[in-house]
Amino acid sequence: MAINLNKICVFDFETDGIDTKVCAPVQLAAVMIDPRKLEIIDGSEFSIHIRPCEIDNIDYYTSHRDTIEFHAKVAGCSHDEIMNKWKNSIPLEKAWTSFADYCSNYHTNPARKTKYTAPIPAGHNIDDFDMKIVERLNEQFKIKTLFHCRDKIDTLTQSFIWFENQLEPAKYNFDAIREFLGKSKAGAHTALQDVKDCADFVIRLLNLHRKVATKVKWKS
Repeated sequence: MAINLNKICVFDFETDGIDTKVCAPVQLAAVMIDPRKLEIIDGSEFSIHIRPCEIDNIDYYTSHRDTIEFHAKVAGCSHDEIMNKWKNSIPLEKAWTSFADYCSNYHTNPARKTKYTAPIPAGHNIDDFDMKIVERLNEQFKIKTLFHCRDKIDTLTQSFIWFENQLEPAKYNFDAIREFLGKSKAGAHTALQDVKDCADFVIRLLNLHRKVATKVKWKS
């Protein structure tokens, strides 16, 4: 059966750097979309702040200054407050186990969980960023099944497909997409707000795909 029954997990990391091989997550958020109703599932919000493993190193602030100051600007606070928040957050292994448990609760078949019944990952630029971190952390903490083994929805790729022949949006980063969609910038670059905004975009895209697909003559 071609009709999708897998939940769609829209997720987002905030990190202390941009190198997916070494950066540490400092926040992770997610929501689940019902694949048939195309609505965010009530009570599916997940949000957790994470303690970077290397934060106690004497040179941590110096080596991560730009990212720390970016997060401080977004939060409207000092870099010392950001550092203190990160230091008092949940250790990475505990946070990742908690996220794995969260995803496990949304398998298509709760009685027989496999890599094919797991939620489909979705987000903006997840191919080149978030999924690489997921793969690294799954390997580090021996997590076998988090997301569907094949399917995923990257709204950055989708943005190119839909808008490559239009004058707007001028860029495909999510700030530009958010503005193009007429959404408020309030709370931007906090993981939970970003996943809610991205989930709205995923829902719009899937509704559009479903309407168009029924009208296209696919067979030659």
